[in-house]
Amino acid sequence: MKVLFENEYVRLWLDGHSPILYSKVMAVPQKLEELKRMCSVYAQAIKSSLKSYNRIYSVADFSETRIAPPREMIQFYANFLPNLKNNGVIFRAFIKPREVSEQNILKEIVNNSSSLRAVSYDRFEEALSAINKLRQTEKVEEKTFFGKLLAW
Repeated sequence: MKVLFENEYVRLWLDGHSPILYSKVMAVPQKLEELKRMCSVYAQAIKSSLKSYNRIYSVADFSETRIAPPREMIQFYANFLPNLKNNGVIFRAFIKPREVSEQNILKEIVNNSSSLRAVSYDRFEEALSAINKLRQTEKVEEKTFFGKLLAW
């Protein structure tokens, strides 16, 4: 495991053998500059990972995120989620926050980001399983495509 960034708000890492970028969000940054820095580090990690992998996936765990006022949560998600979309992540899996109000905010932001390919899950294992199934499907499609291409 390679930790790329860690502070009181977030921990960002790669496992060293898959194209999955993991993050655990413990708290919402209180200042916009801190949020922008976190998003910048995330974008750099994606860019760096794209040198090794064709596709990047993301698992963002919000299950233990400390409660924040709805306005701060909306600002956080509104900045964080589009940053993922715009930097080459193919699929995002979110582990839901424990608090229902925060789950609703996340759900609303994801639903309003139509081009954001994201799904939220109750548990980490569900999210990882979904990504691995998607990766297997994409591998089969690539083999089929290249198999037909070579048969010409």
